[in-house]
Amino acid sequence: MIKNESKFVKEIQISALTPDKLRKRLYRFFELESEWTNTRQPDWNEEQFCRNLPCKWELSFVAEINDLIVGYVIGSQDKNDEKMSRVNKIVIDRNYHRQGISKKLMYQYFEASVKQGMNRSELTAMSDYTPANKLYISLGYKQTSVARGKDGETRNIYVKKI
Repeated sequence: MIKNESKFVKEIQISALTPDKLRKRLYRFFELESEWTNTRQPDWNEEQFCRNLPCKWELSFVAEINDLIVGYVIGSQDKNDEKMSRVNKIVIDRNYHRQGISKKLMYQYFEASVKQGMNRSELTAMSDYTPANKLYISLGYKQTSVARGKDGETRNIYVKKI
């Protein structure tokens, strides 16, 4: 029996998402998929997770606590603008919300984007999903437009200078 559980520090480790890490732990990404679909976003399949995009492996990161993936951001370079990075997906395990994990992942993504020579970041959020919209505004994103997706849902489009 563990007498003092407080000795187990919940230290968040941010590291690069590599193709090897994704393949070996793909099951965990699928376990977290409901966090994405609960916001009415369409789910991803294995091909979408593994798809090679420009600068994807340089701009994607995982957050782990005690070797458990508790969140991730998948970024890439915009296919039409080499100075624009794009957040394709950011997901945090509901059990770890409001612990600063999204911000830690995003700061790592910003730093990596600048290292790749990019000076802007773009992302979208469901228009009525307040937590994500508040987060992006707090990170300095500015809403530039609203778009209706193929699924009929409206999304806010945000851009940030980095």
